[in-house]
Amino acid sequence: MHHALRVSEIIHIICENSKKSSLPAMARTCRTFCPLALDTLWAELDNVLPLIKCLPPEFCAEEGGIVHWGKGVCLTEANRTRFLRYSHRVRALSWVCYPPGQNSSRNIDPKVLQIFSLLGGAKPPFPHLKCFFWSDDCDENIPFITLFVGPSLHNLRLEFVEDLGTHHLVLLSTLGYRCPQLKSLHLEFDRGSVADDKAGVAAFSQALCGLEHLEDLQCFELEENAWRHILRLPSLADLEVNLTPFSLTEFLPAARVHHGTLFPNIRNIGLICAAPTAITEFLEYMHIAPRKVEMALSSAPMGDMPGLFVALSQHCGHRSLQHIKIWDQDGPGNTDITLEHVQALFCFGDLRTLELKWFHSFSLDDHVLSDMAISWPMLESLHLEGAGHWRTKSKITFHGIITLVKRCPRLHHLHLEINATKLTSSGLEELRNATPNYTVRELHVGNSLINDSEGVAVRLFDLFPELDRIVPWTGEGPQSARRRRLWKKVAGHLKVFRMVREQTRWRDRRTT
Repeated sequence: MHHALRVSEIIHIICENSKKSSLPAMARTCRTFCPLALDTLWAELDNVLPLIKCLPPEFCAEEGGIVHWGKGVCLTEANRTRFLRYSHRVRALSWVCYPPGQNSSRNIDPKVLQIFSLLGGAKPPFPHLKCFFWSDDCDENIPFITLFVGPSLHNLRLEFVEDLGTHHLVLLSTLGYRCPQLKSLHLEFDRGSVADDKAGVAAFSQALCGLEHLEDLQCFELEENAWRHILRLPSLADLEVNLTPFSLTEFLPAARVHHGTLFPNIRNIGLICAAPTAITEFLEYMHIAPRKVEMALSSAPMGDMPGLFVALSQHCGHRSLQHIKIWDQDGPGNTDITLEHVQALFCFGDLRTLELKWFHSFSLDDHVLSDMAISWPMLESLHLEGAGHWRTKSKITFHGIITLVKRCPRLHHLHLEINATKLTSSGLEELRNATPNYTVRELHVGNSLINDSEGVAVRLFDLFPELDRIVPWTGEGPQSARRRRLWKKVAGHLKVFRMVREQTRWRDRRTT
């Protein structure tokens, strides 16, 4: 064997870049390869079934597509040693309790969790586990999460569906000392299970105060003590929190008494709330420089929206913010996005993504689109989506799209409605002199107005030579159905144009 293959770092790199199906054969090749190949093979598991299969067949039986723990079977030291040989290698693991009949071949009786508590003995069964994902609606299984939550854990994601019970509270309150090195924590509740359960919020807030290395946090509500802790946390870079009236009430006292910069190193922040005024009040205490801001609203009142956009411009770094995503969860609501809203965002000169979804409508024209393009030359994605479609007719024409493409060469995603009925010969000449965009391959047009499918296809082909998919609105009604048919014809014309272009290129290569 070559001397290079005796270097463990080289073998490790080879294993990491090999197909998982080839690792068992590699492990059987020789003693030098075996431990490193097995480490890579068992490092990431999306369920516990491979670990269960390490045990003799009589330990677990499959009945009705569900794996059950065998009855009347005794564990031996040899069984425990075999199991631990592989469980110690696991770095990432998921436990997802599937509903009956869904993915039945991977369904496992939750009672199988009792095996792990027996197999581990005095030692933890997963001493090197770094990432764990739990999703189970059975309250009786919650205590078994402690088998996976340990000092080595860095990433933890828990999804609870049922109402919070005693088991949940005990687990949440002990997270701080069970996994002190935690860097990423995602705690997801069913809204109804936590809305009136302040004991669960208190238990989680208490545990959060013991986590000093958090970099990524996603949770529902927080008490004042937890807000005080994360406001000063220098490691925290990503935050997503539900800004309920209770959570906002707990945040404000913590923000008022805090000395120094709030969230000193935050990069991405996500806020979920019912009213834009809550986010505006939250941002008043901020002078942050995040790269991404996401907000999920609920039937946002139209009068509150301008203040929200102004607050963003006043309290977020103008050169740092690159991605803005705002959507109305209960759309369509009654909010129209106008020049007044968009104008407040022109100060973000490095903006890459603007995504506004499920609002009532957009009152925008070519001049506004041109101002967007001038203000955001680095723009890569522009997504303006109504509740299925814009409730008012779009005033954006091909002239505005040409300006956008010219000023934003990095643009690769476009979702907006246009008025494609205004086709002029001067506009066609303007298109042919424009710089084409080769990165936009998919165009979402909503319920855009259109009459001449071939004329629109010619213009789109000049502007987006690689465009191969057009997505119109799928709403009901004769007018919508007619426009949808015309946009499908546009897609057909584009396919023909591409075929002709490829044939022309092929003939040119043959002649040269």
